[in-house]
Amino acid sequence: MSNSWFQFKQFTINQDKTSMKVGTDGVLLGAWADFGGARLKENYRVLDVGTGTGLIAIMAAQRYTVDVTGVELDEEASKQASDNFRNTAWADRLRIVHGDFRQRNLLSSLMFDHIVCNPPFFKDSLRASGSGRNLARHDETLSLHDLISQGSDLLQPNGLFSLILPIDRFEEAHKLMFEKSFFLNRKTTLRSHVESKPIRVLAEWSPEKLSRIEGQLCIYEGISKDYTQEYISLVKEFYLNL
Repeated sequence: MSNSWFQFKQFTINQDKTSMKVGTDGVLLGAWADFGGARLKENYRVLDVGTGTGLIAIMAAQRYTVDVTGVELDEEASKQASDNFRNTAWADRLRIVHGDFRQRNLLSSLMFDHIVCNPPFFKDSLRASGSGRNLARHDETLSLHDLISQGSDLLQPNGLFSLILPIDRFEEAHKLMFEKSFFLNRKTTLRSHVESKPIRVLAEWSPEKLSRIEGQLCIYEGISKDYTQEYISLVKEFYLNL
């Protein structure tokens, strides 16, 4: 059974009310996404779609001085995310919106500089036990088409759109982004070990065509359980034991 909380270096994620717990995918995306960087400006806005516990939103607020909105469909999860936001040092820059991201008026007239999502990408696969976990893991409630279609309307002209996807969903997402005139700027292919098959893709798109950067990231050295230096460098400001 998963712990009811997960302790990071600078914040705690309580997760007893949410179906999807803290996992590697969320931490990777929260650490990898460029929440500002050279583009950072006053009133830089980040949108975390399907925020769950609020993990990625909080990671964005820790890394950069940005305003972050988390959208969550599940009522209990949105309450938990709100509590997690309130218990951080960056509570004044974090807010939760409870509702269906597909509703056009949910976020009023707000526009965002970066949209990020660890989406419910398990399409046509075996269902997990429990309706809440199914809601979080499968894409009936928020398909990639809906996510990208709605998200593209909320993004600033030079904004960024970042996702973590299973390897077999990347081409689908890339095609949908292309149809919205988005260009692939960054792509990192993830493997558990050097010898293993790719399992995930971290990808960033933008309406601006920039020089594409592609790379690979392995989590473990060889077949051991020792983390690679690349993985440690990416997540060390968050995990307690690194």
